[in-house]
Amino acid sequence: MGYIPPLRDEQFLLYAVRQEPDAPLTARVAALQKAQAIRKRSYFERQYENMRLKKLVLECERDITGKGLHVDERI
Repeated sequence: MGYIPPLRDEQFLLYAVRQEPDAPLTARVAALQKAQAIRKRSYFERQYENMRLKKLVLECERDITGKGLHVDERI
């Protein structure tokens, strides 16, 4: 016969401590609203918007880096 160490059963302790909550753990979700139709943009409108954003990004990049302000006169 071997030595049996005095251990407590962890599952028994967890079960003994467990209590049922009075309120539900998740809150109720509000009623969904009806989605409104979104107007689809044409191909040309999307291209124009993309071009405008690219131009804005380039302008911001030029401001940060300083490129385009001074032209080197050396070759």
